[in-house]
Amino acid sequence: MAAPLARAGRKVVVLDKMGFPSDQLSTHLLLPAGTSELSKMGALPRILGLNPTRVRWTKLVAEGVTCVERLRPATDGTDFGVCIPRDLQDICLVEAAREQGADVREHCTFTSLHWRAGRVAGVRYTDAGGDSREISASLVVGADGRRSSVAAEVGAWHPYRVSRNGRGLVFRYLDDPQPATAAAQTYIQWRDGDSIAFAFPCAPKGRLLILLMGHRDEVGTARKDPEAYWQRKLAPCSRRIVGSGSRGGGMAFAVVAEAVPE
Repeated sequence: MAAPLARAGRKVVVLDKMGFPSDQLSTHLLLPAGTSELSKMGALPRILGLNPTRVRWTKLVAEGVTCVERLRPATDGTDFGVCIPRDLQDICLVEAAREQGADVREHCTFTSLHWRAGRVAGVRYTDAGGDSREISASLVVGADGRRSSVAAEVGAWHPYRVSRNGRGLVFRYLDDPQPATAAAQTYIQWRDGDSIAFAFPCAPKGRLLILLMGHRDEVGTARKDPEAYWQRKLAPCSRRIVGSGSRGGGMAFAVVAEAVPE
């Protein structure tokens, strides 16, 4: 939102408590509509400079049945998706917003809204040096996630509908064992009973992001012995998803939230 508003001549300030680059287990994967949005905000040239695989296919293997389909192009004709780790992706987005004229302030923490005449008129925040600041604004956008402090300030913290999610995600980056095949341009999801796995070609080209989804309690098991967990989960689906002989880097872990919007 910051990029097009700034490009249109508005004065835009972006506050983010993080510094960039920073990593998140969220929104690595973009379909053509997402790639189109990167183009609209002016970030796509930077993203493509990371040399990502341009993914044009999706494959689902479920209970022994395989379905392969072409990704649906976006309305502007963009016909490929990309998978960009957030430590690489976010810095591209931040620099694109700054290039459009947005004032992006890192390590700044929102503290409260400023009200005037019954409506929001700005925000108060703590800057990188720990000092309290205030900004007056005609429009305030709370883009601070599922447990939004801004939403809580205006009484809209609780989502309209939620569903409980008891799953945990374990993910790992690998060297792609099939970099020159059709699989390298395909998002793959495999399901067999309670076992769910995903393989996403990602940036830079030749890398693969593997997500293993199980009960949230499995995350603790994976932390205790990452390699044993990896081999056990990979065995039933390795031939269908990534083949044998995959070489990997370290494993990282995260637990999804218990309640998320449907």
